[in-house]
Amino acid sequence: MVKMFDGVNTKASNPHKKLGGTPVKVMIRPERIRLLAENNKMENCFAGHIYEASFVGDIIRYRIHIVSGDRITIKEHNIGQQINIVGKKVSVGWNSEDALVV
Repeated sequence: MVKMFDGVNTKASNPHKKLGGTPVKVMIRPERIRLLAENNKMENCFAGHIYEASFVGDIIRYRIHIVSGDRITIKEHNIGQQINIVGKKVSVGWNSEDALVV
């Protein structure tokens, strides 16, 4: 469990066994983060809003400002779905094994 600067907790893999109280960073590959439907939950789930959406080849890249104050990038495969609009409130999530303490 990692406590972020605003007191929000997130679960992450800790292969280097960093001790509690030690400042760390948590890294997550953008393609492992998901935009969640209202009834969908993951181990780590945060509310936020889209502040940028763009097509990049065969992916849609979203930049999300989450409630903790952090900004994250999500990459989704473009399979013809409707793009989410800038300003839309969303929930994002990822599994603890996709987050790595460094």
